[in-house]
Amino acid sequence: MKKPGLLSASGVCVLVLLPKVVRADEVPDPDLTPGLIASADTAEVCASDGRPGSAYSRAHRSMNENDRRADFARYRIAWRDHRGYEDDHLVPLCLGGADAPANRWPEPGSGIWNYHEKDRLESYACQMVCSGRLALGMAQRWFLAPSDWRDAYRRVFGVPQ
Repeated sequence: MKKPGLLSASGVCVLVLLPKVVRADEVPDPDLTPGLIASADTAEVCASDGRPGSAYSRAHRSMNENDRRADFARYRIAWRDHRGYEDDHLVPLCLGGADAPANRWPEPGSGIWNYHEKDRLESYACQMVCSGRLALGMAQRWFLAPSDWRDAYRRVFGVPQ
């Protein structure tokens, strides 16, 4: 009987190492969600209400259920599955990201690279920017192609457990 990962060629077993399977939805499709910045003004983004970036986020969040349904449809994810995802902003609103389809995608809540991990990085980046320890443009680039938010996460926190 053949075992997964082993191939038999003339009675010789060869171990085949396959690359780690990466979920297609861990990062957005750059053609559908390239990312979009609405503000590059640190003072505007960090206007204080006690939590870095939250006043800006609330003032610029206008997404409704129709917008969410459209985002899921663009990614061909059935609406009935929406509870397993967060309709997330690639460039976080707290970092001046736009609340527009070009900056949104259904991000999974499961798997190693999920919206909980991205939210952790977003919170860290917003705190760093609004405390003056990280330039807003640099933090925004953590989320825009050719960067990958997972690379920034690894640099800051290591690999999620």
